[in-house]
Amino acid sequence: MNRNHSKLQVSGAKSFIRTALPMLLLTLIIIGVGYLVFNFQKQTVKEYVHKQLVTVADLKMAQIALWHAERKGDAVVAGKHSLLAMLVDRWLQDRAPVDETLTKIVQRLSKLQKTSGYHDIFIIDTQRTVRLSLRPGQEAVGDTSLGLAQEILKGSGTIFSPLQQMKKRSNRSIFFDLLAPLMVADGGSNRIVWVILLRINPSSFLYPLIQSWP
Repeated sequence: MNRNHSKLQVSGAKSFIRTALPMLLLTLIIIGVGYLVFNFQKQTVKEYVHKQLVTVADLKMAQIALWHAERKGDAVVAGKHSLLAMLVDRWLQDRAPVDETLTKIVQRLSKLQKTSGYHDIFIIDTQRTVRLSLRPGQEAVGDTSLGLAQEILKGSGTIFSPLQQMKKRSNRSIFFDLLAPLMVADGGSNRIVWVILLRINPSSFLYPLIQSWP
């Protein structure tokens, strides 16, 4: 009786093993395959997101580069052999009177300011003195930009200043300046008359663009 009972237990154990072992192996296989599929999908999603971010970053950098080139183009067109440069030269030679020439200069600068969204536009003479501003008495040109104006007068071309901060207690906003020479033709060569300074408020374009990045 005991022997028969033992045989039944052994037989039952073997039967259980034969049934359970394949199920266990199948379960392990399913878990392993699921893990591999999960990792594959995770890597695929990661690569997709990375490609999307790279694409967006390239697009934003292209927008910034285009904006930078457009602003530099404004300065070059305004300063080199332009009617504005000739008007400023004439105004300088007449000792900067309040006359029709000044009115024409202000009109041209105001149009440029409105078209490209400049915060202010300054004219600086060869002694690094600010002779004209579209917002007189509102802001000043600091030592940093006046130093860059000196470099312009030496023939350095177009220069972007680093970011700066207004010094007035009532206005501590951030800005940067774009400086370029005002040149007229003089005996087959270019003569720098004055310096044009285009003041840019980054919150009008750069900050919104950067904040829009994912």
